[in-house]
Amino acid sequence: MEQNGYQNGFDHTEDAQPTQADTEQARAAGESMTNALFELLEQLRKAVPSYQNGNGDRVSNTPIEIKLDHIAYYRDGSQDKPSFNLTTLSDVDYLHYALKQSPGKRIGGRDNSITITVGGQPVFKAEAGIVTHNTVPQPTVDQVPVYQPGPQYYSAPQMAAMPVPPMIVQSPVTLERSRDKAPSFLERIDQASEIEKPSVRQDKWMKMKPSTRLQMAIERLFSFKKKGQAVDVAMELLQRYGTRQGDEFVYEAQGYRIRGVGRHVLVEDREGRGLMAFKTKVFGRPAIKSYKLDSTQEMEFLRVHTELADRNFEGISSDPLLRAMQLRGLAPDGDTQIVDDLKALSVSDIARDLLNASGSQPDKEGTRVLDGKQYRIVHSPESLSIYAKGGRGLVFKQQGGTIDSKLTAADTKHFIFVSKELAALQKQRAVQSIQPQVNGMRL
Repeated sequence: MEQNGYQNGFDHTEDAQPTQADTEQARAAGESMTNALFELLEQLRKAVPSYQNGNGDRVSNTPIEIKLDHIAYYRDGSQDKPSFNLTTLSDVDYLHYALKQSPGKRIGGRDNSITITVGGQPVFKAEAGIVTHNTVPQPTVDQVPVYQPGPQYYSAPQMAAMPVPPMIVQSPVTLERSRDKAPSFLERIDQASEIEKPSVRQDKWMKMKPSTRLQMAIERLFSFKKKGQAVDVAMELLQRYGTRQGDEFVYEAQGYRIRGVGRHVLVEDREGRGLMAFKTKVFGRPAIKSYKLDSTQEMEFLRVHTELADRNFEGISSDPLLRAMQLRGLAPDGDTQIVDDLKALSVSDIARDLLNASGSQPDKEGTRVLDGKQYRIVHSPESLSIYAKGGRGLVFKQQGGTIDSKLTAADTKHFIFVSKELAALQKQRAVQSIQPQVNGMRL
């Protein structure tokens, strides 16, 4: 039986405070991730032929996109799409090994579906862990150095032995004995007396007050809870308002885009940057793979959860105006346009009421004008225009069935306030007797 080359590994270590060795290990892991990803991208770019520019330099116009289980995990930036990277070292190692397999072979270890495009051309595909398409050239020893991942991921096939030059030691080198376990208490005291003063040694966690440690533990618990609430909101909106688009189930919100493929869900902003990724389960809560919401975005999700989750999200209104007020940036994208159109029509009706109440008479061309302190309303047989003073110019024009509106929230609020004042005056006396007061209102 053929043995799979890729094996998942897990590191079960006890929690401990970071030391200098831990910091060096983290830095080395970061460098290993960068080098591995760079080698992977360079290998993929060779799948599409390069061309030469006018100076004779070789140029490769090959933006790369990598999808795992139909979710984009890596993308090179372009004019219409920003770049992002959600891959981990385990993902990169898995892709390294996958590229070495020929069509029909099982990758092993994981049953991910993989799609890699270079310059818009598919160069590698795998379905359920089986390679279906692979045109990526395999690197040789002379082309690139062999990338050796850690033993916790998989063991790469051994390359041919290379000649090793003799090593010349210029001066004696003393190596410190490596440990598998932390030093004992007595050894720590002995080392402290020889290397550093006991007063300098600090254990930050043990030096904290019990109340501070309790507060930090509560903050970590609430952080996990908040992430779960944001996931609940994304799932509810996708199920309620999502539509089928090819293989994806997509919900377009005013400020976000939520995509679902199978059991994987990805939340993006309107510019395509990945904000949150999670995988649903048959039982239990979804597994969060990535969480990059900033404080403002997180607050928007949590506000919707706080106001609507207690009623199982049944309080979401079917009225676009009320729904836009409830969900705000998470409201369906079409609701915003509907609300803006309703506001524009309301301002148009208020402007006509003010013209009628002011007693403005049409000129020879049939145009009526009402000139206030902040706005100037011009109504002709063909159009209705509103000009804002103070250098802003035309802010609203309705002509035929089209509306061109540059009204701000302050403009709309002002016209609603004037409309209420006009309604109060009309209740007191007839329209004909309030013309002087209308002309003196704060329009």
